[in-house]
Amino acid sequence: MAIELLLEGKIVEDEKESFLEYLRHLAKHKYCKVNEFEDILQLVVCPEGYINCTFEDEYVTLTAQSEVAGPGFHAFVAKLYDEIVEECKIEFSLADTTNYYFDRNFKKLNEQFFYRWIEGIASLIEEKKNQQWCISWPLDAYRPLRKQNYIISAMGYFSFEDLKKDPKEIAPNFFIWNHLEKDASYYRNCAINLLWKECYFEYSKMNEASDNVAHQIIDLLELAYKMDPKLPLPVDIYNLLCDSVDCEKLLQDAENEVIKDIGYRRHDVIYNFGNWRIQAPGTCDVDVDETTGSLVLIAPYKSDDANWTWIMRASAYAFNQTITDFIDLFEEKDTKVLDTFEYQNSDVKIKGNVSKYDGYYAIEAQCNHDSETILISISICDLSLKDMAIQMIQDIYFEELK
Repeated sequence: MAIELLLEGKIVEDEKESFLEYLRHLAKHKYCKVNEFEDILQLVVCPEGYINCTFEDEYVTLTAQSEVAGPGFHAFVAKLYDEIVEECKIEFSLADTTNYYFDRNFKKLNEQFFYRWIEGIASLIEEKKNQQWCISWPLDAYRPLRKQNYIISAMGYFSFEDLKKDPKEIAPNFFIWNHLEKDASYYRNCAINLLWKECYFEYSKMNEASDNVAHQIIDLLELAYKMDPKLPLPVDIYNLLCDSVDCEKLLQDAENEVIKDIGYRRHDVIYNFGNWRIQAPGTCDVDVDETTGSLVLIAPYKSDDANWTWIMRASAYAFNQTITDFIDLFEEKDTKVLDTFEYQNSDVKIKGNVSKYDGYYAIEAQCNHDSETILISISICDLSLKDMAIQMIQDIYFEELK
């Protein structure tokens, strides 16, 4: 069901670096961010709108999937491909699942492809209502909690009933870029996308990343208001973010748009750690220890000088045989074991202790599934957090990546 634009050409080895440098220059000219991975150069055109450049043998391929970013992104990519074809000496071939590149019929692009894409999602859901639906959600990203009879999308939860409506009515809030130009609704939707997926709300000043997201959202909403002062915007959330990161409030006369329960991170989410799934607040400060590979989750905090409440450290291991034993986690002499617990969570067996250390408490556990195990240590500042920490361990489950 992908809506895709693909540009492919034959390239000699000596020209690869110069072509990549050309793309970097083009991205800068078009105000696109560039991400460089081991074998991919990625142009970030807009939220959910990416152009990936890859090489295989003697071919270079640029690929853009537009079913989440929307028809405006698809049209932008078509124009960008025009420039690449014209300016590069490579002989390219092009494939467009919508044929828009060849007919440039934007009305047809919307009605026959993007609206029908929504209808296709609605039809699939009707066939498999009990399945969890994450629409075009990255496999390596955190996962919002499932909400019965709703899909998870880049623009928030959509009910199964909403998706049965006229797709023309749904599209403006479902896709990010709906028109040929970047109008006020585009900047509003970019902000809504970030609010749903990446915003830390009252914890926005927690670290540099959360602070940057808040400032991006504030800038996008102010730009949307400047382009169309009558466009309803989530002013209440805007004001909260301004308070959180100490920004002047400029949307004094904007009409407030109430978006119920906006923000996946305002609730618990599922963090992926290998084949293990850990449920914890979406506003956690997340880190991976570069030395040990351990996952570290820190309870959300509003400023650097805030007192800590809990910290989780998880280390995962895989063996060549089924794990039945539990290691002794508590060998330190200054450890006082206050309680022990055991649980069977589906096919995961859990065993752990509650211990007192010098100045803090810790809930430490081992979770076994077949030949894989995960060791969890949750340090808590106060024993009143014990039940919360044990529940976090109980909620851990195993799900093999496919």
